[in-house]
Amino acid sequence: MLGASRFESEPEIEQLFVDPDVRLEDTGAPVKAMESLTRWLTDDAGSGPRVAVLIAGAGIGKTTVATQLFRHLVGDGKLGRFPILVQSDHWAKLSDRASLSLWDIWRESLDVLYASTINREDFDTCVENGLFVPIFDGFDELCTRLGAHFSATETLDQLMDLVTDTDGRILLTTRDGFWADNVAADRRRDIADFELLPFNRQQRAKYLENRFRLPPEIPKREVAAKILQRLGGAAYGGDQPAPRERLTSVPLIVWLAAECADAAGAESSLSKYGGLLDA
Repeated sequence: MLGASRFESEPEIEQLFVDPDVRLEDTGAPVKAMESLTRWLTDDAGSGPRVAVLIAGAGIGKTTVATQLFRHLVGDGKLGRFPILVQSDHWAKLSDRASLSLWDIWRESLDVLYASTINREDFDTCVENGLFVPIFDGFDELCTRLGAHFSATETLDQLMDLVTDTDGRILLTTRDGFWADNVAADRRRDIADFELLPFNRQQRAKYLENRFRLPPEIPKREVAAKILQRLGGAAYGGDQPAPRERLTSVPLIVWLAAECADAAGAESSLSKYGGLLDA
């Protein structure tokens, strides 16, 4: 039915990845993202929500986590599940069609990820029985960019209808603002909520350590740290918010600082790019 995954492993990205935290809606406590999401997706319990959402603002790393989660599930054959990662570059090529359905989106991702000959009925059955585990990255993008075909409410209804009272589970990722504005509060109560958190100090430091691992690269790591320090000073002055609330805890900003440091190395990078990041 399905061949081996055609998703290419990228060792460099794997080495850079830092497991972030998510905040659980019921406890409010931060816990490791990969462990918590894997546990939820592979939980065989018959009760509780069958659809979950990973929410965060822009640049926090929703796509990175979704991709790493897919790789983890593909690589762990003992879990006995086939993850289906839906990403925007899969369905963007379908945007010129006169009509689109969720099956078109599933089928496109299956074609990208696996050598698939499955039909819709078999696909639905595999999702309902938990054999296929869809990870729908960019739910908000689909409903925004292809809004003529997919409204948030109707698409969510279709996803929930697929797995309600079954063994199936579906994970969505979306921007927090889109979720709050387009999904009614009573509907959100039927969906498990994982809030993806920005880096803490240790995670930020770990990313820079992973990025600049070798001894000759340590000066670049120091430059990146200085860029982030300058950025934090320019943004907040002496009145710094809590660490996770700072701009310099946003993974995208940490990545940009590392890119700047890597571009030239040494102090010249700080003088060249630091002002741009400040702005």
